[in-house]
Amino acid sequence: MPLRAVILYGTGDPTANTTAPTGALAGSGWQYEGAFNGLGGTVIATNYFITAKHIGGSVGNIFVFNGVNYTTDAAFPDPSSDLQIWRVAGNFPTHAPVFSSAPGSEVNLGLVVIGRGRQRGSAVTVGDDSHLGGWLWGSFDDVQRWGTNVVGSIFIDSTYGDLLRAPFNSDAGPNEAHLAPGDSGGAVFVLNPATNVWELAGINLAADGPFSASQTGANSFDAAMFDTTGLFVPGAVGGWVSAPNPSAFYATEIAVHRGFIEATVMGLSSVVSRKMHGNTAFDVHLPESGPPGIECRSGGMTNNYQLVFTFANDVSVTNAIISSGAGSVSTVAVQGNLVTVNLMGVMNAQTITLTLKNVNDGINISDVEAKMSVLVADTNADRSVDSADITNTKSQSGSAVTESNFRKDINADGFLDSADISLVKSKSGTGLPSTSVTLSAPVGSTSLRTFPLPPTKPRPSAILPRKKSGEQRR
Repeated sequence: MPLRAVILYGTGDPTANTTAPTGALAGSGWQYEGAFNGLGGTVIATNYFITAKHIGGSVGNIFVFNGVNYTTDAAFPDPSSDLQIWRVAGNFPTHAPVFSSAPGSEVNLGLVVIGRGRQRGSAVTVGDDSHLGGWLWGSFDDVQRWGTNVVGSIFIDSTYGDLLRAPFNSDAGPNEAHLAPGDSGGAVFVLNPATNVWELAGINLAADGPFSASQTGANSFDAAMFDTTGLFVPGAVGGWVSAPNPSAFYATEIAVHRGFIEATVMGLSSVVSRKMHGNTAFDVHLPESGPPGIECRSGGMTNNYQLVFTFANDVSVTNAIISSGAGSVSTVAVQGNLVTVNLMGVMNAQTITLTLKNVNDGINISDVEAKMSVLVADTNADRSVDSADITNTKSQSGSAVTESNFRKDINADGFLDSADISLVKSKSGTGLPSTSVTLSAPVGSTSLRTFPLPPTKPRPSAILPRKKSGEQRR
């Protein structure tokens, strides 16, 4: 008899939800799931799939999709999250759409989660009356299984970034799901109301726990808990604190890393903001992962900037738009593997998103976006203009403009002089809007627990808690 994977609230039937969901949940992502080293992975392009970075793997490992073996030939880890994209030799017959709306808009949307985790174990009772509060993690299994939940919030983890948090509620129906080790790398799909399409919104990462009935952490255990009355979890800064009630699972948010995903699939080598300083071009790098690059040079009277995309292969592009922020596209030029976009009216002290629509390299077709923060005179790229920028610019006055000091040539005229110093002084006190979100929430003081790659044989001692600090929820 097959063992169970995703832990369900309503049933212990080992055959439940082991085939594609039907009815209102038909087409909700099951058809895009494969198996990678016994864990989950989701096909996202003609020859790419995505999974969790912490599950490991090596080039040459096999990804199984629809009963067909595909050999991996390249890996692309995201440096700012737990996501990892793999390329395969061969073409998949279909692939999942990634979540296309703004990061954070997943909150309150219903979800379908797919994994290959553990059985539901023995009951856990809580409270003075010893009522049912959940179930221990049981034995490992390798059976793909689905469940449902709701994105309750976006949890900001100091190590893994923005995560979808899905609480395990007792009143949400029999398919309400929680996760355990072995579910890592599986997918979270939501029905995007903007497109009316089930889209990939998250990749399974972690769950609350371990739990203890003692503030000292004695006799701790791992479980899927819908009621944590009287239980404690490791605190972010040491000790044990009251457990979040109910407990929840976490998935890496796809939307906030959409730029990295699109860039990887389309073979984007680099994006830069380019300006001529006299007769020499100097570039500000705009990374696709992590904080946006900061352009500190003036756009002149009409706030003009130029972004240059370099791809691995020749491409075609339908058009380009500024999809967030103030500014407009004036021209788009495609020459082989280079796409040059000229912008105008780009206002200061903001972050813009420029999207190339329908980039086609002959294998894959996808939008590709780049983010650029604009803060004129922020020579040290610390998101504010202050005395440090003035000092930096003064120190280079009279020097030749080079790769190491071009950020001090604020007006990009090819000279480092008093005009640049005056411009920096005029912008002193300006800054980019804060990107931090600070909300008071019980879960913000708890630690997360990453699902490690399940060993060949169950070894509970290999499952280690991870202490965290600085988590927030928005």
